[in-house]
Order: sequence, then structure tokens, then C-alpha cells
Amino acid sequence: MAKFNTNVCDLSVLSASDFVHAGILLNSLLTDEEHNKISADWHKKYGKNPKEYPFWKYCLDKIQVSYKPRS
Repeated sequence: MAKFNTNVCDLSVLSASDFVHAGILLNSLLTDEEHNKISADWHKKYGKNPKEYPFWKYCLDKIQVSYKPRS
């Protein structure tokens, strides 16, 4: 799950559309293979009723973000 670092970002200043954009941006950073997998998983569960769990929210909840230093 992607979590906002509240030491860096004040969540109270973010709008609902900021969260939508964050989910879309996270999805856009995936490889084609990862994108296809998350899209298929979401579509199987929520594709018939996307308002129940929007894809951008699913991306925020399912994509993990971490730092890997390069050597």
C-alpha cells in the first residue's frame, strides 16, 4: 500500500482530485506487465461496478513504494 509520508506532505492540503492523480501516477510508473496484472485483478473484482472501488484507489491501496539505492 502506498502511504503518504506525513512528515513530508500535509494531507489536509490535498484535495480529492490529488489522491486520484496520485493513484493514476503510481499506475503509470508500473511496467506493462505489472500494469496488465493490476488492471486484470481490479477488473475481475470491480470491473462491473467501478464506483464501488475506483481503479485509482485500488492502485493506491495495492502498489507498494520503496526506495532501493543503486550501487
